[in-house]
Amino acid sequence: MPAQAALQVNDGLATPVARTFSVFGVRNGVADFAYKIVDLIEGYIRIQLNMIFPKKHGDPVIHTMKVKLPTVATETINGITYQKVVRSSTASVTVYAAPDATAQELKDLMAFVQNLCYSPTAGYFGYQVVNKDPTT
Repeated sequence: MPAQAALQVNDGLATPVARTFSVFGVRNGVADFAYKIVDLIEGYIRIQLNMIFPKKHGDPVIHTMKVKLPTVATETINGITYQKVVRSSTASVTVYAAPDATAQELKDLMAFVQNLCYSPTAGYFGYQVVNKDPTT
């Protein structure tokens, strides 16, 4: 297995900033990456990537991605300052790729997923999440 490399992923700011996620570990086939924005390990932004190969002929290759975004606050009690996670949001994407799917079919699939997640247009998944709008 080749060595894991750091990932660079843009955030959602008006002027996006490329965040570098360092390899945090690999266990049971799951590659774990972390962006260490704070000292508190629970406050790291985490990305987990996994690929499960088919158990029998014709089964799909299953790709999973999980992103966890904690919000950390600094609190002072009795003169001691510490950080704590006040909430976390998580996204998970699972792709079931047919073993005989072409590269173009899989590129189209990923483009649809990306565009649905990113779209600022009412009625699309990304809009519903960001605007907390279940009516569209």
